Amino acid sequence: MSLSERIFNYRLSCARRIVENTFGIMAARWRVFRRPVIASPETVTLITKAACVLHNYLRSMAPGDYSPPGMMDSEDGTGGVVEGEWRRELGNGIIDVQRTGGNRHSHAAGEIRHKLKNYVNSPAGSVPWQASMANRTA
Repeated sequence: MSLSERIFNYRLSCARRIVENTFGIMAARWRVFRRPVIASPETVTLITKAACVLHNYLRSMAPGDYSPPGMMDSEDGTGGVVEGEWRRELGNGIIDVQRTGGNRHSHAAGEIRHKLKNYVNSPAGSVPWQASMANRTA
């Protein structure tokens, strides 16, 4: 795998962990996210957006109470993941998404992935530490 692909995979993994942390903390705090929401897609979108705004507000205004140290996943010194406390609080509280098809992505998804890979490896989208972290996890 090329360095640019490893960098993209590392950055994608970081972004995924942020989303998992956000929804994991929200599910640990608000039971509505512990099982499928019985509502229209529009209502679910509004609930999710409102919860994200509230999550961000509480993280900025009451970080020690809402998400104390150790609540979120983090990285150890070698690029490995240290699981956050929200995972232990929920146990099996979040339903796993089941595979619904093959393991091949669509052409459109491949194009998006290619564009994102190019962006995170460009001067506009790169960060100084990405190559060293991508090489650590190789």
